[in-house]
Amino acid sequence: MFHDTERSYWLETITEIHDRFSDSVGVLSIERVIFDFAEHISPKDIRPFHLVTLACLIHFLKGIDLDVYISQKNKDIFRYTSERGKDF
Repeated sequence: MFHDTERSYWLETITEIHDRFSDSVGVLSIERVIFDFAEHISPKDIRPFHLVTLACLIHFLKGIDLDVYISQKNKDIFRYTSERGKDF
């Protein structure tokens, strides 16, 4: 779950997720990843670097044959990311 959009927290979270899956390539027992966003995060908190780093992470995960989804728990973020990344 993404709890904050503060730059260092965001980059640390992206890196941790990437590293966790990088270390597990070939031994994964899951088929999909669902990203949750805290309810207090709104589209106005999302900047280009959030979208770029998230897109790169999604590209990596899809490259190792995982289905990637944005949770609908935070409806505003779901709509915002869906409008900008139909192929996530």
